[in-house]
Amino acid sequence: MNYLDYYSIPLAGMKIGKHDFVFEVDDEFFEQYEYSEVDRGKLKVELELIRQETLMILNFVISGHVNVACDRCLEMFDMPISIKDKVYIKYGESIPDSVYIGEENQIFTFDQAEINIAQFIYEFVNLNIPYKRVHPDKENGEAGCELDLTEDYDIHEAEEIVDPRWNKLKDIL
Repeated sequence: MNYLDYYSIPLAGMKIGKHDFVFEVDDEFFEQYEYSEVDRGKLKVELELIRQETLMILNFVISGHVNVACDRCLEMFDMPISIKDKVYIKYGESIPDSVYIGEENQIFTFDQAEINIAQFIYEFVNLNIPYKRVHPDKENGEAGCELDLTEDYDIHEAEEIVDPRWNKLKDIL
């Protein structure tokens, strides 16, 4: 059994109306995606599925944290994530790939027996990670990074290493 099958919701026999689901997302979820920007995290996904005759509305509320690298010090830290998003799924005939219907709109055929929401969760999480990722500031207003990279830079700058191959070029002048 595939791990992502846990995120499948059976549609056969589901009555019209509102249905609530809760899913947990952990490190194993992110391991299923080879090129994910996130390797680790702990999230809670609350899904409200509203089923109508020819339409389904999926309201996602995702909260928790993901483990990402700080852009300032390159140390890993847990970044809090809070997402509210929705997806509309319309029942109908399949459409050609050349027709763009939008990212939040999907079309399902009438014979589909289940919906897997793993891809929606993965995309919501990865698209909601900020472009700039830094440790949150401490309570006293200082930067939250534990490592001071400027100290290492000063040490290496003081040790001026000269490659002996450049000495021959200095003789030309």
